[in-house]
Amino acid sequence: MFPVLGLLKRLKLRTTWLPVGSAIFWALLHAAKFPSQGLMVAWPFYIFSAAIIRWDPVSRNFAYLSTALIHSLFNLGIVSCEILFWFRLDG
Repeated sequence: MFPVLGLLKRLKLRTTWLPVGSAIFWALLHAAKFPSQGLMVAWPFYIFSAAIIRWDPVSRNFAYLSTALIHSLFNLGIVSCEILFWFRLDG
């Protein structure tokens, strides 16, 4: 995500639009195979990008860590829903 945000910064986008541009980029990339997946990942990638933009000036390591933590919690929610769905099918 850092290279995409770096490219968007070079385009002189305002800081408030950087996460939007990044989210659109990653949503289009995910939608290449499954169009519905592009819609599902747009909001999380906005949040990931905003976390990087917020914490990168403080510490690059903290920016990585905060984004990884948010991503892990997002994936935990997805996996939890899938597990509950499968238990419901078996029951």
